[in-house]
Amino acid sequence: MQGLIAGAPNSGKTTFLINFSAFLGLKELKLKKISSEERKSTAALSLPLAQKTLVSSTAHTTRILQSVVIKFPQGKRGKDLELIDSCGLVPGIHPEEEIRLGMATTIDKIISAKIILHLIDLTAFEGDLNVIDQELFELLTRREEYAILGNKIDLEKALMNLPALRKTVRPAPVFPISALHSKGFKEVYHFVLGCF
Repeated sequence: MQGLIAGAPNSGKTTFLINFSAFLGLKELKLKKISSEERKSTAALSLPLAQKTLVSSTAHTTRILQSVVIKFPQGKRGKDLELIDSCGLVPGIHPEEEIRLGMATTIDKIISAKIILHLIDLTAFEGDLNVIDQELFELLTRREEYAILGNKIDLEKALMNLPALRKTVRPAPVFPISALHSKGFKEVYHFVLGCF
């Protein structure tokens, strides 16, 4: 089964992928990179190396989709979830071809993935969703396997903005998390487990 981490650039998608993988017991990431032509390559990275090389405050550090397979306990054998980290979505046509292709592949995966984890940076939430988050919410809110992860809950501004986000996106489930500090991951784990 595939799950997709979606959202605007710098909402914390890659940090969430790395730290959620660690929370679920992975010691290294066997990272599969997925190009727009569905060509795939795999690399193994330690968690500290993944954090150092894949995460940046610069927008569009993640230009192509990358995924990790995580085993969830379910029955005797367990179930595999391919958790996909996506390219940040922006309105309009991006000037760089590689980013345009990454966004197109992300949109394709939004349609085909079973589970969507929509990351929203709560420190940037000003009472209304930005264009991308609004479009994702409107497209996905009726899906049972869709949840919003309100990120950066370790910061005071994010904590203050959480009630307004919950009101704005009702009835979608909202899980407050800190992707950086692995807070709120237990609730996300139970949500994902319930989607199998």
